[in-house]
Amino acid sequence: MPLPELELIERIRRRAGSARGAVRTGIGDDCAVLRGSAGKDWLVTTDLTVEGVHFRRDWHPARAVGHRCLARGLSDIAAMGGEPGAAFLSLALPRSTAQRWVDEFMEGYLALARRTGVTLAGGDIAESKEGIVADTMVVGTVPRAKAILRSGSKPGDQIYVSGRLGAAAAALADFRARKRRKVTRFPHKQDRRRWLNSALRTSEQECNSHTSKTGVCGAPRPIFSLNRGWHWAIGWAGVVSPPA
Repeated sequence: MPLPELELIERIRRRAGSARGAVRTGIGDDCAVLRGSAGKDWLVTTDLTVEGVHFRRDWHPARAVGHRCLARGLSDIAAMGGEPGAAFLSLALPRSTAQRWVDEFMEGYLALARRTGVTLAGGDIAESKEGIVADTMVVGTVPRAKAILRSGSKPGDQIYVSGRLGAAAAALADFRARKRRKVTRFPHKQDRRRWLNSALRTSEQECNSHTSKTGVCGAPRPIFSLNRGWHWAIGWAGVVSPPA
C-alpha cells in the first residue's frame, strides 16, 4: 500500500469532500447512507476478500470463503441497524482456478443469501493474474434518518460485543495445526435500533481502523485484541446509554 490504510482512507475522504445531495453519510462508517423514499434510507456497503490476505485456499474450504465474503457485507448492514435486500458479487479468478472451487464458493455464498433473504442481483467476472479476489456490495434499507452511526456514541455509554471473543485466534491456531473448525456466523436481528446509540462491525482489523472521529475507539481495543488472525469471526459491537 502506498500509505498506511488509515492515512490512505483519510486522504481519499478529504479529496472526495463531505456528503452532499442524495448522500446522508459518506466515507467513514460501516455503510454509506443514501436518501430514499417511502420513509426509508438506502444502506450501501462494499467489501473486498483477497486470497493470501483474508483466506488461504490450503486452509479454508471454498464454501466457508463464500459464506464469509457475504457475511462481511451483511454485518455492515446489521451494524447500521438495517435490513439487507440485495447483493452484487464481482470475482477475479486466475485461469488455473478449479471450477469445483468456484462452485463450492458460490454454494456457501448463496446458502447464506437464502438464509437471510438476500438476492444476488448481479456482479462481474474477470481474470486475475495472481490470486482470487472477491468484491461484494450489499444494499439494504433502514427507517429514514434512523441509521445507527459510529458517531452516535458518547462518554459514559456501555460497550457490548456479540459473539465468541477469540474465535478467530482459535481458528488460526487450529488451521496452523492442520485442523478445521467452522467459526463463521451471521450477525443478529435488527431490533437494536431502539436502544443502540452506535455500532460497528468488529474484528482486530476493524478495531485498528476506528478512531475517535467515528465514535467507538480506545476502550474496545483490549477486547478485540483477542480476535486477531485472519478475521474469521465477524461480529458487531454496540454502544448503549446506561440505565438512568
